[in-house]
Amino acid sequence: MARVPVTNTGKGTIHRGGKEIPPGETRMIEESLLGPVASAAPVAEPVDPLLALLDQSVPKFIEAIAQRLADDLLDMGELARLVEAENNGNTRKGVIAAIEEVTLQLAARQTRIDEQLTALADADSADAFNSAIQGEEDPVVRRVLADTRDQAFPPGGESTPPE
Repeated sequence: MARVPVTNTGKGTIHRGGKEIPPGETRMIEESLLGPVASAAPVAEPVDPLLALLDQSVPKFIEAIAQRLADDLLDMGELARLVEAENNGNTRKGVIAAIEEVTLQLAARQTRIDEQLTALADADSADAFNSAIQGEEDPVVRRVLADTRDQAFPPGGESTPPE
């Protein structure tokens, strides 16, 4: 059988084919003792799509985070993760300011939802919800109100009180 060189490029001693190979050294090892050859390509770690936003330029980041807010794909925990990651990396003022702005918008949206649901807590028909939905600009708030209306006043079904 052929012998192949095995080099230890790590910091600690490795064992291959029954041989001990100190860091920085090469040993000739019987090929049959090495088993199948593993791919030399490093295994890529999965990319977190949220944190991948930080790899973009500031204008692209601002655009992307605004779209995620519009699509209701952000919560306060995710915004905190973005701030932490940015503070551990580049700490770009524009990115931090955009995250702070989106945090305020998200809090305002939640306040608006809470206010609307409180005002509609005693509604005795879907009409009150329909009026509130028509007067609301934020599509996410409209969706939450519609979902709550449909739960409280299912079409052709029994009424269940909103949570």
